[in-house]
Amino acid sequence: MYKTILAALLGLAIASLPLGAQPANDKVVLVLDGSNSMWGQIEGVAKITIAKQVLVSMLDGWQPETAFGLVAYGHREEGDCNDIETLVGLGPFDGAVARSAVSGVTPRGKTPLTAAVRHAATLFARSGVTGRIVLLTDGIETCEGDPCRLGEELAAQGVGLTVHIVGFDMIGQDVSPLRCLAEVTGGSYRDASDADELAAALAHDVEGETAPRNVTMRGLDGDGDLLDRDVQWAIYGDGGAESVANRIAPEAQFALPAGSYRVVASLGDVVIEKSFDVAAGENELVELIFAAGTVNLTAVLADGLPPYDRILEWDMALPGGDVVATESGDAVSFTLMPGRYRGLVKGEDIDIPFDLEISGGVTNDQTVILHAGIVVVSGLGNGGLATKGHVSWSLYPPDSGGRGRPLAREVRRETRFLIASGRYLLVGEYKGEAISQLIEVEAGATMSREMSFKEQ
Repeated sequence: MYKTILAALLGLAIASLPLGAQPANDKVVLVLDGSNSMWGQIEGVAKITIAKQVLVSMLDGWQPETAFGLVAYGHREEGDCNDIETLVGLGPFDGAVARSAVSGVTPRGKTPLTAAVRHAATLFARSGVTGRIVLLTDGIETCEGDPCRLGEELAAQGVGLTVHIVGFDMIGQDVSPLRCLAEVTGGSYRDASDADELAAALAHDVEGETAPRNVTMRGLDGDGDLLDRDVQWAIYGDGGAESVANRIAPEAQFALPAGSYRVVASLGDVVIEKSFDVAAGENELVELIFAAGTVNLTAVLADGLPPYDRILEWDMALPGGDVVATESGDAVSFTLMPGRYRGLVKGEDIDIPFDLEISGGVTNDQTVILHAGIVVVSGLGNGGLATKGHVSWSLYPPDSGGRGRPLAREVRRETRFLIASGRYLLVGEYKGEAISQLIEVEAGATMSREMSFKEQ
């Protein structure tokens, strides 16, 4: 819950100015509390851990036109009120650098938050004073600074620099100096412990974006209820290989211009992909069900033929991953979590891959076309009778001359091959005698071949 609440707080703090008033070259400096108290726990999880997870998620969706800077305090020395450091200078956003800097903060020391905010203000002075400072803290000033007075100083400068403060787990502490700092500069103070109020404001969490969100992604369970686990969302443009937006939450919102998109949603090893369109001026809701679905599979030798009625082996694997389910039969069923899978049907001398998509709560039928035929071969001895012993039968590529590794091999008097359609060199060997002939296998057809050998 607190991860969700903190995400909402950060988004509200960053978006507290009217959206229409935000310039395209908006600037934000985040001031992160690295004091020792951030090791305190909420529901068994350290506050610094929660903060890092939420911040990294927020940075995944950061708009590149919004300049970013990061300042931390209390993260290097115990008891040092001068422990303030610029981890990322204010400038063009670099997601990898920003996430790495956040992840590297380890709480150790005191809370010189007033000096840290003043330090952050100097970053704006170097790049043109305008923008917002977002302070995330779990405690009040411990280094004799006066937050309210600092707010008055910043406001008196008339430079349009606002301070927004997120108080994380600060119930029972006197936050009036922090409220003063925020309000005097035209910013806002939000308390993460006010769960009901902040949860209601999640829809307005734009996490630094300069446009309102118009696309909502929701991960649902089999009963149609919102999941209680985080889903990793990645949005791709039409045909694009690089994601244009990312979030980690059961429900996520995005600001996307009109166009065609593809979402890849991951819940553990389950991956669901879906295409969707965004129309100008319209809101889009995309709901994905993370519940088991069923597919019934049959195979045919060629399109339009009845199902193949012999035992086949069926494997199901995640794309690029390990096999997650196996069945045997001429008709099989798989019940799996929704997502894309890579199937493989194997029979006698054929391996046919195919793609499969499982939809949550849905049963589908799918037919796999083998594009294969059957070759029945028999060995004859003296008098046209069956050979007394087994014949070694092999199928080779047509231009191999019967050398190298065969595509298929059986050792019997009479046998059959289920093989992909095409041309082959059929070779039969019996008691030192080898006979070969070229054959053409047609999809859906059964052909017979006999070879006569000399009995010794």
